[in-house]
Amino acid sequence: MYVPAFTDEEMRQILKEQMALDDHQNTQCILLTEGNVNQALKLAQRLEPPYFVLFQTWMRLCYTRDLTQLVEQADIFHQKPKIEQMHFLTYGLHLLRETMVGHFVPATLARVTEPEQLFTRRLRKTVTHGQLRDWVSSLNQAHDCLARNVSAKIMHLDLSLRIAQSFRGKVTM
Repeated sequence: MYVPAFTDEEMRQILKEQMALDDHQNTQCILLTEGNVNQALKLAQRLEPPYFVLFQTWMRLCYTRDLTQLVEQADIFHQKPKIEQMHFLTYGLHLLRETMVGHFVPATLARVTEPEQLFTRRLRKTVTHGQLRDWVSSLNQAHDCLARNVSAKIMHLDLSLRIAQSFRGKVTM
């Protein structure tokens, strides 16, 4: 028996009725869960800071290679609950995949908000498809490592340093 996924509008209505979210958070939940109401409700309960701002800041720190700030951010990342760390990495995977897809499809098909679309457009100009592919692989690996109880601080700092080196094209991941 086939049960189709909910449309974005149906998801928006359900989240609006059951959760007290602003429009941006509502849209973020819809885009990340792709029609899965149960996942959207669980994610909505855990939304604290907007992941976009955190992810954008992280990428900028990697680009500028601000090691002091990257270490401080790894400390902050380590202090968050494991489920929050995993949600952040899942969001990062979503945004990087949308950046990769942006090379091949029109912007109207992107499943991102307007600020995220602007960020992904700028990121595509800065990095190659190969670098994005490597980052997605590294984020997937980091997500798996978190599930196996690796130190979040070391994992986040290692991932940050890999991305920072990759921005300059010196290292393949």
